[in-house]
Amino acid sequence: MFTRTAVLAVAATGLIALTGCDKAETAAAPAPAATTATAARTATATTTTVAAAATKPATERAKPATERAKPAGGCPVATATLQKLADYPAGWRIDESSVKCKDDWAVASMIAPSPDQQGDGRIFFAYDRKTGKWAKKGEGSAVECGAGDAMNIPPSTGFCG
Repeated sequence: MFTRTAVLAVAATGLIALTGCDKAETAAAPAPAATTATAARTATATTTTVAAAATKPATERAKPATERAKPAGGCPVATATLQKLADYPAGWRIDESSVKCKDDWAVASMIAPSPDQQGDGRIFFAYDRKTGKWAKKGEGSAVECGAGDAMNIPPSTGFCG
């Protein structure tokens, strides 16, 4: 501990001595060549990158977030998208923590405006790859999977039962 304190005291004394130097000498001293060369390279690289980006055709430039490529399927899906499709009266909302999405199918539970209205049913949504849109397929609390089911939910989703 004593050694660390002694080293710190020597370092602090050195810094105090250096701050007492003539400011005119410090200000007049030229910048080291390595620093100037690095700054010049950085400025040139930045200018080149910006110029190259500006000359790319519009098809190669980064697209805004609204136009970026979407996943091949509909998953993941935004809770807000499902909320609009649920088409429930005011006060009802999708429970964001309940949303599950798999194999172009999504399931979500609703939160009722009051406890006496709360049920255990879930709403099912399917993603159409041709149109790129989600659609509400149905709702229920004991939904069966498979081709014989009214909604044709694939068993691979694990959303039924």
